Amino acid sequence: MRRSGSFFHELTPNNLGYGASLGLGIGVNVSPQKSNLAVHLGFQDRFNTGSTATHAYSINSVYGYARLEAAEVFMTFGVAPLIWKRYGTSAGIDGFERKSTALGALFEVGRNLPITPEVSFCISGVAEVIAVGTNYGPKPILAGVATLRFYIGKGPNYKKRRGYYGDDRDGPYEGYRYPYGNPK
Repeated sequence: MRRSGSFFHELTPNNLGYGASLGLGIGVNVSPQKSNLAVHLGFQDRFNTGSTATHAYSINSVYGYARLEAAEVFMTFGVAPLIWKRYGTSAGIDGFERKSTALGALFEVGRNLPITPEVSFCISGVAEVIAVGTNYGPKPILAGVATLRFYIGKGPNYKKRRGYYGDDRDGPYEGYRYPYGNPK
């Protein structure tokens, strides 16, 4: 995290170095059945950390997002009206306080690599920008992300977009394992 003094407090160093970034999301596909463009709407929680030799800093943001996906490439746009901050002498998940004047923006670009019809591996790059009043900071939080995506339930376009080899569906098998049907 860089330039985060306006977000945490004025004594925060200009550069907090590298840290961990964790995310958890849930979404729903709202695309028409015959569409080649998938549109997902949902919520994503992002937890970012940075530290110095004496202090640990954390940001937890809840984003509402829209994701567009075509040909295994996706772009995600999100807005976070709920953002919490934490700083202390050690890392932890306690002591968060809500930053009521903060608003976050999320942008993500990535590739979806199907493993089976129910699971995909995704790689992406994420940028988060947080505005506090008229100030921006941290500027921006950048992350390289590896994700496992689980598909729960079979929506109206499941047979068109995802299925095992040999299923009664149009198009080639999409996935890298179990090409001969559902594993028992």
